[in-house]
Amino acid sequence: MKKLFYYLIIRLTTRRALNAVKIYETIYHTKTEEKEVIIINKPTELNDNGKVKSKKQEIVDAINYIIALKQGGANIRVINASLGGSEYSNAVENAIWALNAEGILFVAAAGNGGDDGAGDNNDVMPFYPASYSPFNIISVAATDQDDARVPFSNFGANTVHVAAPGVYTFSTVPYGINQTGYEVLEYMAGTSMAAPHVSGLAGLLFSHYDGIQNTLFNCWQVRNTIMRYVDVRPTLQGWIYTGGRINAYHALSSLLVPTNLIVETRTSPLRVSLSWEDNATGEGGYAVERSTGGAFTSIAQLPPGSSSYEDSSVAATTSYTYRVKAFNDFAESFPSNPVTVTVPKNRHGGGSGCSIGAKQNTVTAVADLTVLLVPLIFVAVMRRRR
Repeated sequence: MKKLFYYLIIRLTTRRALNAVKIYETIYHTKTEEKEVIIINKPTELNDNGKVKSKKQEIVDAINYIIALKQGGANIRVINASLGGSEYSNAVENAIWALNAEGILFVAAAGNGGDDGAGDNNDVMPFYPASYSPFNIISVAATDQDDARVPFSNFGANTVHVAAPGVYTFSTVPYGINQTGYEVLEYMAGTSMAAPHVSGLAGLLFSHYDGIQNTLFNCWQVRNTIMRYVDVRPTLQGWIYTGGRINAYHALSSLLVPTNLIVETRTSPLRVSLSWEDNATGEGGYAVERSTGGAFTSIAQLPPGSSSYEDSSVAATTSYTYRVKAFNDFAESFPSNPVTVTVPKNRHGGGSGCSIGAKQNTVTAVADLTVLLVPLIFVAVMRRRR
């Protein structure tokens, strides 16, 4: 079994040529991986008047091309947009809304401020496309090796969502004056370097929460996961929406499937004990589900970190199948391994175990005493006859 997913990175060069770099990775559900990079160079185009198309029109054309690929069956899940400016474009925003309708995440650099080297507040001075309103956008600020916001990075407590490393990044740059390839590596800095970290994390989430290994995430669930499971830092609080730098481990492990479910029956009182391995790191809780042969129904919701439960609402000689799921407020994991157990007949004859340790009434007490005394009376009579 193998899984195919795509990143698509839009980049505009200084010559207004659009380079759409589509990186797709074939992931096998083993330890082996195969990777391939395809570079699609789209030359500078002219509009109907014979003039070079604007960057905004090129962006719209690129997005429309991506949508056509997606509608044609390509598994494109993430766009990284390391570009931007201060001029609003209704056409670009509408194109991103179209991506939102296709379920494609749009990761955008928050911007690098002005010529003064100081980052701008995107809440006050929007930077596009990061500041557009579609729900599939993640706007990314840049941090340094100390988890501090880099001075040149734009910010915004309402409009910039997360931060990621954005300095000392070894990156590809166009090769040669004709820009025919990306064979040169240089150290780069900027929110354009930070955004691809988030795009890469999104790709990892899409590849794990794929409906095969775990529950299938859509782009909005991936967005929520990235934003929720950041490492909150004092240097970022108040500056960006989440106040944190992305954490790939916490995001990926947030809803890991519980494993090794063990079920045991017990008596006095009659009950079923469950235990499992708590693998998730960001669950809102665990749901215990039970079936008696039909559909599973939830019988308990437990707090985060739970790894055991006792079900006392069982009946003797009845078979039950149990499973456990991790959940938060926007998704749930695949269920654990199911385990079936048959509850034994109560050894005290009560069936449900409810009478164990209960006070007897007078009639049953006399009857029980009579049963105990009959053998003794019989033995005494036999001895007298001798």
